[in-house]
Amino acid sequence: MEHKINIDFNLAVPQDIAELLDMMEDFYAIDNYPFHREITKTNMAEFISDLSLGRIYLLKHDQTTVGYLILAFGYSFEHGGKLAFVDDLFIKKDFRGKGMGSLAMDFIEREARNIGLHMLHLEVEPHNLNAVKLYDGKGFVKSKRYLLSKKIR
Repeated sequence: MEHKINIDFNLAVPQDIAELLDMMEDFYAIDNYPFHREITKTNMAEFISDLSLGRIYLLKHDQTTVGYLILAFGYSFEHGGKLAFVDDLFIKKDFRGKGMGSLAMDFIEREARNIGLHMLHLEVEPHNLNAVKLYDGKGFVKSKRYLLSKKIR
């Protein structure tokens, strides 16, 4: 698929945290997820400063930030070694439906290969049909397993 729009993917730096927090708060509000700004700010500063944890990228179009994405690293013997969870992919409302999500997914796959990842995981809300269609079109498949979670702290 040829894209008519261009996006730059800039690795986040500490100076980007306030802008990232604003977008993350907007993203979490879509599905009424809890958002704790100060805790997230602390976690984000740690994450950005330690590339062994993953990467946060700002998506830029014509010098304007249009979204962000987060790759959080993990490891799985079953899946061949290093993997990442696409923790967030957010495109600002005014920029959705223009192919930016598709460009972001293409970037994620290229970046995953460059980093030496063997598997990508992501979650999607079932009601987000545009995202489901995007991820399906990029080769992501539903697992026959359930993702189960337990908060530790």
